[in-house]
Amino acid sequence: MRIAFFTALNMFFILLSPGTSWGQDYEIGLFVGGSNYQGDLADEVIQLVETHMAYGAILRLNVAPKISINTHVYFGTISGNDANSGLPSRRARGFSFSAPLTELGLNVEWTPFKSPYRRYGPYHPTIQPFLFSGLGLTLCAAHPTAPVTDVPYPFPEAGSRTYFINMPAGIGLKFKLAEQYSVNLELGYRYVFSDYLDGVSVAGNPRNKDWYIFGGISFNYCFSDSQR
Repeated sequence: MRIAFFTALNMFFILLSPGTSWGQDYEIGLFVGGSNYQGDLADEVIQLVETHMAYGAILRLNVAPKISINTHVYFGTISGNDANSGLPSRRARGFSFSAPLTELGLNVEWTPFKSPYRRYGPYHPTIQPFLFSGLGLTLCAAHPTAPVTDVPYPFPEAGSRTYFINMPAGIGLKFKLAEQYSVNLELGYRYVFSDYLDGVSVAGNPRNKDWYIFGGISFNYCFSDSQR
């Protein structure tokens, strides 16, 4: 876990280095939004009551007209509770958990076209839909609980982990307000290749893997070649 963490951290600072020449410009941004999850302690649909505040920082390199590389660190919380389930058997089971989550990510964003919805003044604001995917590292130490009447107490399970490789897939809209300023809306699912994100597998449904969501808004400032 330490090797993966410091590798991702070094990558972030290498990309930020002034000596790195990737393309025409780069952006820095602040992200704020929400996080949620799907797993053994959530029904088939996302439960809005388990949505939590999320925030983070972004560095985006615009390497081609339609391609950007996004490296970021996001912080959020995921949680689940059988009490929210519509199934009587789940409510009777009584499992619950809540855990802080940190994501270090490296995504490729593809903007297939630009769509100028409004034109006024010297600059033409645009709305630019984009898709993104990549790889990331998720740090999450979940400690689920069960009713004290359970014998033997089922947690922690033998295979529990605190770090995961994730693969994101998502969509977004970039509102290019001016040459240097933009606002992005994004929603992305993260698949973690594991059933232990919530700390529950054998005691739940080991056939299905867990995943989580980050969604929100980022405020970005662009540094172009002409400004350096």
